[in-house]
Amino acid sequence: MLTGGASTRLGQDKAVLPIDGERLVDRTVRLLSDVCAPVIEVGPGYSSLPFISEQPPSSGPLVALAAGIDVLRQQGFIGGAIVVAVDLPRLAPALLDWLVAYPGDHSVVPIVDDRAQTLCARYNASALDAVSALVKNGERSLQSLLNVISVNRASIDEWGEVVTPECFFDIDTPEDLDRSGYSGEQIFSE
Repeated sequence: MLTGGASTRLGQDKAVLPIDGERLVDRTVRLLSDVCAPVIEVGPGYSSLPFISEQPPSSGPLVALAAGIDVLRQQGFIGGAIVVAVDLPRLAPALLDWLVAYPGDHSVVPIVDDRAQTLCARYNASALDAVSALVKNGERSLQSLLNVISVNRASIDEWGEVVTPECFFDIDTPEDLDRSGYSGEQIFSE
């Protein structure tokens, strides 16, 4: 789970925004813990999970993923991973179930409105192995990973029977926060 973005456009920490009476970070941990293990946080430590911060902080999702992979590999974990950003207030358990159950040992990235949802995706072990080389070459974007790995880009035809595009809605700006239904006290997921 990636929580390390600076939230500069939003002006407040996304991870601690309440959704249905639960902080986004706690909700995301709960949903991930239901479908995979281990679950770690890459960011400043908003959750009760073990956490690691990318160095330097807020240096991008690819660097954050590399930091998380290092921790997992040090623990002897050699498989793939479900990667989810903390700022998805409408993340649905059904979407995570779909990512876990996707056939084969493929990386799979949902496509919404022609955009790869790299921060709500499944990456196999070989994809994760490619991350450190990209970081060493100065890359910071997860989009660059898609250029060097074999990945199934899943259209709405594949995931649309399970969830709606709203599951991928993320909060980056005050306008996104308004669209999310945030009332100043909490966001409602439905």
